[in-house]
Amino acid sequence: VVQVNGDIWRARLDGESDSRPKPLIASTYLDMVPDYSPDGRRIAFASWRSGHLEVWVSDSEGTNAVQLTHHAPDDADCPAWSPDGTLIAYHANVDNYRDVFVVEASGGTPRRLTHREGMDVAPTWSRDGRWIYFTSGRSGRQGIWKVPVRGGDAVFVAHGSHAQESADGKTIFIDDGKELWSMPAGGGQRTN
Repeated sequence: VVQVNGDIWRARLDGESDSRPKPLIASTYLDMVPDYSPDGRRIAFASWRSGHLEVWVSDSEGTNAVQLTHHAPDDADCPAWSPDGTLIAYHANVDNYRDVFVVEASGGTPRRLTHREGMDVAPTWSRDGRWIYFTSGRSGRQGIWKVPVRGGDAVFVAHGSHAQESADGKTIFIDDGKELWSMPAGGGQRTN
């Protein structure tokens, strides 16, 4: 049996003299993919500490961790805070496929947003909080899709492997595995 132990570390980037990374969230299991809440007071992260990969939330110092999802024996991963800090999007294994879910940041029953055979992963939010971008191979080629947070059909955005909207919500930055490029968030021509 192999057990992996990975922790989440934090480093100062403000030029302070002691900018060495320091442990922030640690357990005897794998803790990974942290995402700070918009107000900086909480951190969502994925962890194996319950025996399965689940989404957890702690305070900004990495303490008082609480398990937010309960997908065992399946896994939940890649948490992402909504712009208003009320919801967390993530992907989870369901029947050997991965789908995108949202859950209240305070806990509750998750809501499944995608329902396809395949791998819908790596959710990120639009700046207005109305859409969740995700990566999927549902078109036969890896691409970026978006789904309304309130539910509905997913819409194809572009080919690529990860998307992130700009702070002003006007541009989408897309990583296609070879280069980073952008396009208008409302659709339009790609720019490098």
